[in-house]
Amino acid sequence: MAGQRTNAVTQPQQQLLDRLLQIGWKLAGVAPDEADHTIDEGLRRIFVASEVIDDLQDMIQPVATARLNSGINDGLEALISGLIELPANCLRHALHSIQTAISGQIRDVSTTITDEAMDHDRIIDHCKSVSRQKTGSLIQLAFTLPWLSRNEAADSPPDPIRDLGTAAGIAIQALNDWDGLRLPTESEDVFHGRVTWIWEWLSANRGDDKEFERLRTTAGACIGKRKKARKLHTRLTSQVDSPEYLRRTSNRYQSALAGISWGDIPNVGAELQSTIFARAQQHCPTGGLPPEAP
Repeated sequence: MAGQRTNAVTQPQQQLLDRLLQIGWKLAGVAPDEADHTIDEGLRRIFVASEVIDDLQDMIQPVATARLNSGINDGLEALISGLIELPANCLRHALHSIQTAISGQIRDVSTTITDEAMDHDRIIDHCKSVSRQKTGSLIQLAFTLPWLSRNEAADSPPDPIRDLGTAAGIAIQALNDWDGLRLPTESEDVFHGRVTWIWEWLSANRGDDKEFERLRTTAGACIGKRKKARKLHTRLTSQVDSPEYLRRTSNRYQSALAGISWGDIPNVGAELQSTIFARAQQHCPTGGLPPEAP
């Protein structure tokens, strides 16, 4: 049952979602005690569904049919229960966002770091596109659904709110990729050879083209092989400078904010940045995000 799958979303993820929703209602001009909890609960169930589906995409090896069917049923039930109570304009927007997220998931699992001509430009284009689709389209629902619920005649939210969600989604995906690298054993991204923001950082910061090509070749030899993937995971962990990676992610987010024309929409960019990067603060020597390099 959907209600039984709330453990698909971890406590930190739930806390982040709650904070994003608070910012979403602020963007809609709604006081916290006036928020529509139907919207909040619907979005939580959509996120449970997305996590269940995300778990399924990691099952590249054969799994028991009963287990796979159970996962699909759980995901669909959570999704349907999350959508069924939404106002019509919110429902249309949510369905479009979910379709976009699924397209991003498909692109994510069908691309590996060993694909031909996967140089830095192609890597960053891929990471931006997948993050915008897979993560940004769902994260922005925390901002767009509250606004649409208070503007039921509108079919789409204002561009600043949509753009803010996209910027947040890209930053959150980059931080999720970094979280995977800090696991004690190999991440599913390393095991499957996925193109993540870790590879974008490595291609920009580690060695010449030949050295990077050797690293890609090694990654290809590790796909589907746990023992080799574990060794590569350790190697990548030692090569990625966390403070620099976080600074690069923060600067990318700030650049996206600089391109938003807020108009009469409350500028919550700094507040949102504090929320997104909160869990990364402890991993910087200064106790906060490192200052931007001169």
